[in-house]
Amino acid sequence: LYRSLFRRVWIAQNETTLDEHRWVYVQALNVSEEPQHFVLNVSEVAPELEETAIYDPLTRAVVETIEGELSPAEGRYWLLAPLHDGVAFLGLVEKFVPVPTGIVTDARAVTGGWQVELQLVPGHRYALGAWSEAALELSVTGGRIAAESSAQLRSKTAGIHRWEVLVEREVLTLTVTQRG
Repeated sequence: LYRSLFRRVWIAQNETTLDEHRWVYVQALNVSEEPQHFVLNVSEVAPELEETAIYDPLTRAVVETIEGELSPAEGRYWLLAPLHDGVAFLGLVEKFVPVPTGIVTDARAVTGGWQVELQLVPGHRYALGAWSEAALELSVTGGRIAAESSAQLRSKTAGIHRWEVLVEREVLTLTVTQRG
């Protein structure tokens, strides 16, 4: 889907759909010769997503809104990640497309979070992330957790949990849930 805001800021949208869950990618590009401010509502971009975390892969932060100031020819990019039981799976957080079709092959909402299946290269490390205001735990089948970090601040931008996972088999299954 492509559209423009007053013909100055072009908005593009794409998605990854797994089962009934959608991860929506939103791009904004200033096509004018002047700096442009823009604001998008999630309801305009993906009205069916009732609860979502807005993840900015370039700054690696969860933000409150899709908005900003763009210089001429500048662009921005966001991932709208669905929330289930207060947990959003953010995917491969060091990749430009964090939830790519063909690599993330299945995602199921489970009690307290998500169970996700990925097709990855054995012997490699991948950075995976999730967001929640609560503490999270990760269990892994087909690999092991090599490192873990989290940013626990008192705002919506906090709560990003990041795990480096060493893949041991081609199919990696993750279960990320709230602790307790």
